[in-house]
Amino acid sequence: MKESDIIFPSIVETFLKQGMNSIDEQEAADIHQFLEMVYAEQPCNEKAVYGLIKIYNAKKEFEQAKEIGQSFIMMDGYNKDILGELSITFLSLNQMDTYFSLVKQHLEKEAQLEDVPNDDFSEESNVIPFPKKNKTASQHPEFFRMGNCGAIGIFATG
Repeated sequence: MKESDIIFPSIVETFLKQGMNSIDEQEAADIHQFLEMVYAEQPCNEKAVYGLIKIYNAKKEFEQAKEIGQSFIMMDGYNKDILGELSITFLSLNQMDTYFSLVKQHLEKEAQLEDVPNDDFSEESNVIPFPKKNKTASQHPEFFRMGNCGAIGIFATG
């Protein structure tokens, strides 16, 4: 997440890492108030947006979580943690098609930012290249009965 000049209290950091199970109701209210204040000052602060979405999801206020998440995405771009938390929101609202379109946009944006060649595989390929498995002589039971040409053929064809 992006760095900001705002220092988050340790209870907020604990909440961001461990969720609602790590805090009580009063702490949740204090954290919510703090995150709202940070969000009002810096609407592009990724930690604040992530925390607010997480709080709203825990309170089952999914429309507010969706609104904050979508406005962040429109203003600042994408963040994997925020998209992950938004998956809970969109799943609860039964709007996974919208969520998948957001993820697709995120992946397209990441692909544009990376200038790494794809090693002869297109972006749309669903083939995962695995290294070829080398077979040893002990894996071929007939290895010792074959002549030299047969054994070489096994290793050449794999």
